[in-house]
Amino acid sequence: MGVTACAGDGDHGSPTASPPSPPSTPPATGPETATTASTVSLVAAGDLAGCEWESDSAAAELVESLGPLPVVMLGDIVYPAGTDAMFSGCFDPVWGSMRDRLYPTPGNHDYGDRDAAGYMAYFSASPSLADRVDESGGPVDGARGWYSWDLGDWHLVALNSNCAVVSCDADSPQVQWLRADLQAHPGRCTLAYWHHPRFSSGVEHGSDTTVAPLWDALVDGGADVVLNGHEHHYERFERLDADGLPVAEGVREFVVGTGGAPPYEFAAPLVGSEVRHTSVFGVLDLTLEPDGYHWRYLDTTGGPPIDEGADVCR
Repeated sequence: MGVTACAGDGDHGSPTASPPSPPSTPPATGPETATTASTVSLVAAGDLAGCEWESDSAAAELVESLGPLPVVMLGDIVYPAGTDAMFSGCFDPVWGSMRDRLYPTPGNHDYGDRDAAGYMAYFSASPSLADRVDESGGPVDGARGWYSWDLGDWHLVALNSNCAVVSCDADSPQVQWLRADLQAHPGRCTLAYWHHPRFSSGVEHGSDTTVAPLWDALVDGGADVVLNGHEHHYERFERLDADGLPVAEGVREFVVGTGGAPPYEFAAPLVGSEVRHTSVFGVLDLTLEPDGYHWRYLDTTGGPPIDEGADVCR
């Protein structure tokens, strides 16, 4: 634990709901935060609150220190089973003050409660999701859990990678919706997020082939960034194609399972893995510009960014 492995310098370039846009990011002090009407920021992390640990408090405090930014939550919102009691007793005391700017996707632990009922009950009442709709025109719910929204000049897509519950097959409603959503937003920079990473050097779970149709649709649709959790560490990949091979016109994946759950180690790095870090908790701070993005991975110790770089949209 505590070993950082790096490869590459990290600075090379490589439908549909129409909900109201979230509150725009207010101006802030640093160059990494929002400074103009078309430049916005968000923070992201997964594998968050737990009833048996306190490390999630440090991640939440770090998020608060970055200002009132949208927070993308990459699944496994509360351990061990995502029940109503766990959301109210273990998640809400830590993250509840930010409830109106949380944009979640469910993880496997959130399905520990049947049909993700606790997840649904908590987030369906949140202002950030209350007016959003899924592919059927009804409210976002735990039985499906995918939706899209816009932030500045970017289009964001939340997907459900619990493929044993919600199919991720190429002809499934979710993938059909995703392809239609991408077609409905041509020309935008696009970021997608879900829980289980398509590619991972993690020893605990590794790469997940069941989400390949989601990844393939994003590669075909010109998406730029994918955020995942599940593995309790940080890993950044260069742009990848459908087979996980580095290509100039691929999608860059970040695994950010560092919101509070006990850290996992790495196996041998996959091709395309540029940065790997474990043993500390942290969040990904993304600045989204009209034609590109800048990232910083910040840990809860308050030191300089562990990983930092920039890229342009495809």
